[in-house]
Amino acid sequence: MAKQWRQTVRIETIAGRLNTPGERAVAQGVKLGRPKIDDATERKVRKQLAKGVGILKVARLLGIGTGTVQRISKE
Repeated sequence: MAKQWRQTVRIETIAGRLNTPGERAVAQGVKLGRPKIDDATERKVRKQLAKGVGILKVARLLGIGTGTVQRISKE
């Protein structure tokens, strides 16, 4: 019984230490995740895709990832 209680306390303590930094950052207004690309680059992507240029070529031309180009093409 006491052993189980100690394990529970230990798990709660570890979980508290792991969650705290992220919660603190959000409370301070820090934006999480990858930064967004600027509007000019997004316009260039749309223009190239409208011309019929492929996703790989657009990504290489503008120096961005193919996933970013795919996301923009689906929007």
